[in-house]
Amino acid sequence: MNMYEVQKMYLKAMKINNIDQILPDPQGPNAIKPGPSEKVQIEQMRMQVKQADMEMNTKLAVMKLAQAAELQQAKIHKLEADAILAVEQAGGVATGQDIAMLNTQLAMERSKHEGMMNSMKTVMELEKHLKNVNTPAPLVGDHSKD
Repeated sequence: MNMYEVQKMYLKAMKINNIDQILPDPQGPNAIKPGPSEKVQIEQMRMQVKQADMEMNTKLAVMKLAQAAELQQAKIHKLEADAILAVEQAGGVATGQDIAMLNTQLAMERSKHEGMMNSMKTVMELEKHLKNVNTPAPLVGDHSKD
């Protein structure tokens, strides 16, 4: 059954004016173009879910790095305090060696902290780049009903 013709006859029977404007011929120039197929819509939703998951994992990684950086900063402050205390209590060669050891540990911890901060910056820049690259563009042209 040709549903277009049925609907057109129904509208004529109802004495509706301007049927061609209300019910455009599906083969004519005013035909309403079909939207994307269900498969395309499902794929778009999958891509959106995948992107949201990736963004969440990236944010989680940044939060973990930030937490580790804060812990590292606390270690640095403790080592600095220990070094200051050791200098205040300095009394011999052994204390001088202890101070040198604390300074070495302090330098290592600062280096680790700097590495974490750089990693966090890199992950955040990567997240920004991926967000720009993965912004889904509307898919057009696939109107098949597979």
